[in-house]
Amino acid sequence: MSTSEPPVIECLPPFNTAEYFADPYPTFAAIREVAPMVRVELPPHWFVTGHAEGNSVLRHAGAKAEGFARRQRAIRSRYGDDFDPLIELVRLQMVLMNAPDHPRVRRALQAVFTPRAIEDMRPLVQRVVRERLAAVDAADGFDLIRDLASPLPAIVVATLLGVPEQDTPRFVRWSSELVEFVGTTRSDLAHLGRVQADMIEWSEFFKELANHERGGETILARLVGLTETDQLSWTELVSNAIFLMAAGHETTTSLIGNGTLALSRAPSQWARLRDDRRLVRHAVEELLRYDAPVQFAWRVVSEPMTIGGVELPIGDMVNVGVGAANRDPLVFAQPDRLDIDRRPDEHLAFAQGAHYCLGAALARMEGQEAFIGLLDAFPTLAVDGIDVPRFRRNPTFRGLESLRLSRTC
Repeated sequence: MSTSEPPVIECLPPFNTAEYFADPYPTFAAIREVAPMVRVELPPHWFVTGHAEGNSVLRHAGAKAEGFARRQRAIRSRYGDDFDPLIELVRLQMVLMNAPDHPRVRRALQAVFTPRAIEDMRPLVQRVVRERLAAVDAADGFDLIRDLASPLPAIVVATLLGVPEQDTPRFVRWSSELVEFVGTTRSDLAHLGRVQADMIEWSEFFKELANHERGGETILARLVGLTETDQLSWTELVSNAIFLMAAGHETTTSLIGNGTLALSRAPSQWARLRDDRRLVRHAVEELLRYDAPVQFAWRVVSEPMTIGGVELPIGDMVNVGVGAANRDPLVFAQPDRLDIDRRPDEHLAFAQGAHYCLGAALARMEGQEAFIGLLDAFPTLAVDGIDVPRFRRNPTFRGLESLRLSRTC
């Protein structure tokens, strides 16, 4: 590929149609046929569908987190400073930070996500899975998202933060609002007002809880200790407590939901898992590749970099299509086929580089235990015949609104 003549397309296909949300991967494949990385004119940015190119961008020190700057400017140009409280709570979340703030905040949070700490959470995860799956035979049926995939990670992250379990339904609502805000470009007045009100309510809750937790053993208590030594500001503490709750909830919910739908459409793979539970760990990796909960990762070029033979100038925006890269046929044989025996499975579902997902091990463990529980509850698996699975209209965070399950004969 010539550095002087990179492939250029005027605009991308729409990422907001019913057909796209049902299955975005044919759209990505069509773009990849042009090139694994293309220059888009409207709006100007690079779009990456190739695995090698996406991996290189995510790992490159010169590719910085986009940092919420474009959205921030758009909101302020339209509404002035009306939504500055919302902007402040979002822009200070670790995932949107760069050095020197990003490594400082990440170190503060990383000490809690040790392998030992994750394994210590496994009995809680197993208990929640057992209790939730006891509702399988309830008269109103079993909705995977409502009855297991959503409450499980909410309870787990709430426990880590020291949030009382009875408060988790509020956090599910709040995190859904935040994910819709961050994962879409929606900016109508009513929506922004609702999200800002929720974020302020959320922040006040965390401030009260953090003061109560001083000197304790929860993540929140440890973060409070860092504010007392000026390693974190109060706003950073609250903002990242919100981030942990939302990220830990939404992505794991989608892993379980998207993965179960994929397995229901591949009964031979479900049977393989049922007959050999040792495959569950590999299955989780393949499900993350096959239908990733996070579909896009935006970066901004902060120093000259060459990716796939193309020179990217400083200031250019790059959108790594994570879901697209995970279906690159140059890396994954028969990429549109679910194959729990796939080895190795070098997906990008948790990103790479400095912003590699902090909670990846926790999400993997929750996914493993959820699928083990589902194998016991649904030896044969099918989506309810009257149910048409619907994905949320969010191009960045891919997840189901609901998924009713039934047993086949």
